[in-house]
Amino acid sequence: MNFVFDNRKNIIKKNARASREKTGEQPKYDIDEYWCATHVLQTQYTLQIIRCNSVECCGPWRSNYLEIFPHRFLPSTVPFERTPYGVRMAERDYQRGQFYGSLFQRIQFHGVVMQHTQ
Repeated sequence: MNFVFDNRKNIIKKNARASREKTGEQPKYDIDEYWCATHVLQTQYTLQIIRCNSVECCGPWRSNYLEIFPHRFLPSTVPFERTPYGVRMAERDYQRGQFYGSLFQRIQFHGVVMQHTQ
Protein backbone atom coordinates (compact mmCIF):
# COMPACT_ATOMS: atom_id res chain seq x y z
CA MET A 1 0.00 0.00 0.00
CA ASN A 2 1.39 3.42 -0.91
CA PHE A 3 0.59 6.72 0.79
CA VAL A 4 1.94 10.18 0.00
CA PHE A 5 2.59 12.55 2.90
CA ASP A 6 4.32 15.89 2.37
CA ASN A 7 5.33 14.85 -1.15
CA ARG A 8 7.13 11.78 0.22
CA LYS A 9 6.15 8.29 -0.67
CA ASN A 10 5.71 5.95 2.28
CA ILE A 11 5.16 2.25 1.82
CA ILE A 12 3.22 0.34 4.43
CA LYS A 13 4.32 -3.28 4.38
CA LYS A 14 1.86 -4.80 6.85
CA ASN A 15 -1.58 -3.90 7.98
CA ALA A 16 -1.84 -4.11 11.78
CA ARG A 17 -5.39 -5.42 11.60
CA ALA A 18 -4.43 -8.16 9.16
CA SER A 19 -1.53 -9.29 11.36
CA ARG A 20 -3.87 -9.42 14.38
CA GLU A 21 -6.36 -11.50 12.43
CA LYS A 22 -3.65 -14.00 11.49
CA THR A 23 -2.50 -14.51 15.07
CA GLY A 24 -5.97 -14.30 16.61
CA GLU A 25 -4.92 -11.54 19.02
CA GLN A 26 -7.52 -9.18 20.38
CA PRO A 27 -6.66 -5.50 20.84
CA LYS A 28 -5.75 -4.79 24.45
CA TYR A 29 -7.24 -1.81 26.22
CA ASP A 30 -5.77 -0.95 29.57
CA ILE A 31 -8.48 1.38 30.82
CA ASP A 32 -8.43 2.21 34.50
CA GLU A 33 -12.09 2.86 35.34
CA TYR A 34 -11.26 4.39 38.72
CA TRP A 35 -8.84 6.85 37.08
CA CYS A 36 -11.49 7.81 34.52
CA ALA A 37 -14.15 8.27 37.20
CA THR A 38 -11.80 10.53 39.16
CA HIS A 39 -10.31 12.59 36.33
CA VAL A 40 -12.82 12.64 33.44
CA LEU A 41 -16.21 14.30 33.01
CA GLN A 42 -18.02 13.96 29.69
CA THR A 43 -21.14 15.94 28.89
CA GLN A 44 -23.08 16.59 25.72
CA TYR A 45 -20.77 19.43 24.72
CA THR A 46 -17.50 18.84 26.55
CA LEU A 47 -14.89 16.31 27.55
CA GLN A 48 -12.96 17.51 30.59
CA ILE A 49 -9.86 15.80 31.96
CA ILE A 50 -8.84 17.36 35.28
CA ARG A 51 -6.24 16.41 37.84
CA CYS A 52 -7.49 14.94 41.11
CA ASN A 53 -6.81 16.07 44.67
CA SER A 54 -4.49 13.15 45.48
CA VAL A 55 -0.88 14.29 45.88
CA GLU A 56 0.29 10.70 45.22
CA CYS A 57 -1.58 10.58 41.89
CA CYS A 58 -1.30 14.08 40.42
CA GLY A 59 1.07 15.92 42.73
CA PRO A 60 0.29 19.11 44.64
CA TRP A 61 -1.74 21.90 43.08
CA ARG A 62 0.47 24.78 41.94
CA SER A 63 -2.31 27.36 41.62
CA ASN A 64 -5.51 28.47 43.33
CA TYR A 65 -7.63 26.53 40.81
CA LEU A 66 -9.63 24.80 43.57
CA GLU A 67 -10.58 28.14 45.10
CA ILE A 68 -12.10 29.21 41.78
CA PHE A 69 -13.53 25.81 40.78
CA PRO A 70 -14.21 24.00 44.09
CA HIS A 71 -15.90 21.10 42.28
CA ARG A 72 -12.82 20.77 39.98
CA PHE A 73 -14.77 20.48 36.72
CA LEU A 74 -16.22 23.44 34.86
CA PRO A 75 -19.98 23.55 35.39
CA SER A 76 -22.08 22.27 32.51
CA THR A 77 -24.17 24.56 30.38
CA VAL A 78 -27.71 23.99 31.61
CA PRO A 79 -30.73 26.25 31.09
CA PHE A 80 -31.92 28.34 34.05
CA GLU A 81 -35.01 30.47 34.52
CA ARG A 82 -35.93 33.26 36.91
CA THR A 83 -39.06 32.63 38.96
CA PRO A 84 -40.78 34.54 41.79
CA TYR A 85 -39.03 32.09 44.14
CA GLY A 86 -35.54 32.61 42.68
CA VAL A 87 -33.41 31.01 40.01
CA ARG A 88 -34.07 27.37 39.14
CA MET A 89 -33.24 24.98 36.34
CA ALA A 90 -35.55 25.34 33.38
CA GLU A 91 -37.60 22.28 32.49
CA ARG A 92 -36.91 22.75 28.77
CA ASP A 93 -34.08 24.51 27.00
CA TYR A 94 -36.42 26.13 24.49
CA GLN A 95 -38.90 27.75 26.85
CA ARG A 96 -39.30 31.50 27.01
CA GLY A 97 -37.17 33.41 29.48
CA GLN A 98 -34.55 30.72 29.99
CA PHE A 99 -30.85 31.60 30.03
CA TYR A 100 -27.59 29.69 30.31
CA GLY A 101 -25.58 32.15 32.35
CA SER A 102 -21.94 33.08 32.34
CA LEU A 103 -19.27 30.82 33.80
CA PHE A 104 -19.41 32.82 37.04
CA GLN A 105 -23.20 32.40 37.27
CA ARG A 106 -22.95 28.66 36.55
CA ILE A 107 -20.43 28.29 39.39
CA GLN A 108 -22.78 30.16 41.74
CA PHE A 109 -25.80 28.10 40.61
CA HIS A 110 -24.05 24.75 41.11
CA GLY A 111 -26.18 24.12 44.22
CA VAL A 112 -29.36 24.72 42.21
CA VAL A 113 -28.25 22.13 39.66
CA MET A 114 -27.38 19.56 42.33
CA GLN A 115 -30.72 20.09 44.09
CA HIS A 116 -32.64 19.71 40.80
CA THR A 117 -30.87 16.50 39.78
CA GLN A 118 -31.46 14.64 43.06
